Amino acid sequence: LSFGTKLTKQVLKELNCIANVGSLKVFDRWGRHVYSESNLAPVPEIPLWQPSEPGIYFYQLTVNIVAGEPEQFVGWFKVISE
Repeated sequence: LSFGTKLTKQVLKELNCIANVGSLKVFDRWGRHVYSESNLAPVPEIPLWQPSEPGIYFYQLTVNIVAGEPEQFVGWFKVISE
C-alpha cells in the first residue's frame, strides 16, 4: 500500500494543509489487524505495506491538519492477484 500515485502526491502537496498522517491502520475482511503506522509524512516516499494475499482490506486513517482538528477517513480496497 502506498500513498501513491503521482496525482495524489501533487494534490496533497498543493493543498499544503496536512501536517502529518497521525495513524494508518489496515484490517483484513475478518477484522484482524494486519498493519499500522503512525506519525507519517503527508506523502511518504516509500511503499508502506505489501499485502500478503489478495482480498478485501479496510483502512482507518487519521490526518492531522495544520490549522484545525484531526480528520478521520475510513474505507476499503481490494487487492487482486496478477
